[in-house]
Amino acid sequence: MQVSLEALELRRELVAANRDAYVPDLAMSLDNHAIWLFRTGRRDESLRVSQEALTLRRDLTVANRALHLHDLAQTLHKSSGSAVRFGQGQRVVLRESRGSEGVLPLKFQGLRTSGREQSG
Repeated sequence: MQVSLEALELRRELVAANRDAYVPDLAMSLDNHAIWLFRTGRRDESLRVSQEALTLRRDLTVANRALHLHDLAQTLHKSSGSAVRFGQGQRVVLRESRGSEGVLPLKFQGLRTSGREQSG
């Protein structure tokens, strides 16, 4: 866990120096750290870190859909899976991306804690 925290600190430092070059790496480190938190039972913290990664991925996808869409989809998959396993599916922010020209419609209505979606 300490190594993961150190990686996050370094990535944040790099982002402060050159945001455009290093935000994707920060989002990746946040995803990885959220997994560590999840595995150690720190659910709320894991969800918060996942949400930060998701926000960065959404912003990147708005800026360059073709380049970042795959990473956004992976982050959503990780975030929703973790939340559903802990019965917190409704807390995951799965919504349309900030009204930005239909970048990625992400409406998960009726998400059940069993991991299945209801048709909405």
